[in-house]
Amino acid sequence: PEYSCPEVTNARDLVIHEKAGERIVEVSRREANSLLPDGAQMLIYKNNSDRKGNSYGCHENYLMDRRTSFKQIVEHLMPFFVSRQVYTGAGKVGSENRAQPCDYQLSQRADFFETEVALDTMVKRPIINTRDEPHADAEHYRRLHVIVGDSNMSEYTTYLKVGAMAVLLRMVEDPGCILR
Repeated sequence: PEYSCPEVTNARDLVIHEKAGERIVEVSRREANSLLPDGAQMLIYKNNSDRKGNSYGCHENYLMDRRTSFKQIVEHLMPFFVSRQVYTGAGKVGSENRAQPCDYQLSQRADFFETEVALDTMVKRPIINTRDEPHADAEHYRRLHVIVGDSNMSEYTTYLKVGAMAVLLRMVEDPGCILR
């Protein structure tokens, strides 16, 4: 199952809707289990990969000022996304997707990112996705589609992940805020 939050304007509301989605999925799982034959049980995990070569995870979308150059976005977000996994990664034992063997990783999705900037979301996933389909006036706004983050169980981690992102995006949009 997949759950999508409504549009929100702050990290707190996102966390509230994320937790509500988890509850909806749990109620749905219980209802489905009541329809299964005796002894059968459906289990649902909130994870980011399935150990069979498939990766999914958290997709974030941010509405940005169209005047902000994409070059600036890439320049400032690349190091942020890579380092954000240190404090918001969901953690994983082992490796997948033909990656170097290891005992533990900070991110469940890290093995699935193969390029820096591109449009793909299913193969050769980029750290920065170029999809720009705003659900607003495209002349004034850009949609930043973020696929690099892990889904998290902790409300604190989710709040930190999207809150830090929102602060950085406001800085990137403010000319002269981030000096070279």
